[in-house]
Amino acid sequence: ALRAAEREVAEKQRQEARRLRRRSRALAVGLSVLAFTSALGGLAWQQSRIAEAARRFAEGERELALTARDEVVRQLEALVEAREAEAAARAAAEAVAQEARQSATALASVVDELERATTAANAPASGDGQAVQRSLTEAKSELRAQVSNLSNLSAQQAAPPVSAAPAPASGGVAPRLWIYIAEEGQRPTAEALEARLRSVRIGDAALELPGIVLVKAAPARSMLRCFRTEECRQDGEALARALAALLQSPTPSLEDFSALYGSSGSIRARHYELWFAPGAIVLSAR
Repeated sequence: ALRAAEREVAEKQRQEARRLRRRSRALAVGLSVLAFTSALGGLAWQQSRIAEAARRFAEGERELALTARDEVVRQLEALVEAREAEAAARAAAEAVAQEARQSATALASVVDELERATTAANAPASGDGQAVQRSLTEAKSELRAQVSNLSNLSAQQAAPPVSAAPAPASGGVAPRLWIYIAEEGQRPTAEALEARLRSVRIGDAALELPGIVLVKAAPARSMLRCFRTEECRQDGEALARALAALLQSPTPSLEDFSALYGSSGSIRARHYELWFAPGAIVLSAR
């Protein structure tokens, strides 16, 4: 009986030991799972912080890029507006100069007629004839003064103000071509021409094409304007040939404006202007 009791106690001790071992293993597994879960949570939190920092950095870069783009657009718009105002003022001045030249020509014709009338009035010797002669002579002198004034006005209106700063030298400066259109309907074709001109090289450089400007006063015929005689003979002629190859109509004529603007320091070297008269612009087939 004593041995049976001892075996029973021993068996209970073995069962209790097994139960303790199972409980220890379960506790160890639980602790391992808890530690792994905590590690995963920490890693996820760290990754979320990195992702948030990356998102904020990207947003900052985007804001900087948008601000820079807006500034470039603003500067370009200001440049186009300034060029449009300059072109309008130049066209108005040329119109006034042309009107003054026409008036001077008309008055010169009147002076010629008065010369003939004065010659005819020299014949009579009566007092009336002498009075007529004096009147004609005075009118002739007055008209000659008006012709001189109109000629001076024409020159002043045609010539732009001379800048104190000298014009930049042409060395190292790329040729620049502004395009002026007379009608908004010309813009799509002018833009297509501008795209083709981007592949054209004049001399040693590609063309700079700052933009297309709609003007209120356009010439009666299309023209390519150059502003320095030596540039007209070199770049100007090469650019005129390139335009003739790209345009079916019109064919802009090369016009040397150096007599009017050659002394102006405000016009950069290798500056050219393509002016389209009203009407359709047709590109040549590729």
